[in-house]
Amino acid sequence: MYYTVYTSTPFRHRRLLRQAALQARTAQRGVWAQDRTKEFLLVDQSSINVAGQLILPKLFRRCTDYLKAVAKGFDGNLTDWMVEVSKSRSRSENDLVLINDTIEVTFADLILQRNRTIAFQGDLLDITFIEK
Repeated sequence: MYYTVYTSTPFRHRRLLRQAALQARTAQRGVWAQDRTKEFLLVDQSSINVAGQLILPKLFRRCTDYLKAVAKGFDGNLTDWMVEVSKSRSRSENDLVLINDTIEVTFADLILQRNRTIAFQGDLLDITFIEK
């Protein structure tokens, strides 16, 4: 299971869950054995479907919706789409996150796209999503 916590998750629980996820990642167990969130190719939906690359579910959903928008004519990269859509949807696609419980950024701030390569700029274990 991916480590995904929110500000509503008690700090004590976040710490315990993070420790368990760190142990699993270090031992390459569970999703961590195949995780490609740090850097992956996004060519089309098959890049991240069941037979594709395993990535953080929140990022998977954003990529899926982005690819649908591109098919309908959106011209821009993933972060452009997240910012643009969020203007009309109250940040629904561009969550606010805390890094190490101190630095507030948007989810899009953590994503770098170079052509078809998506790079996640951060450690998944250091991120807490801010409750909407």
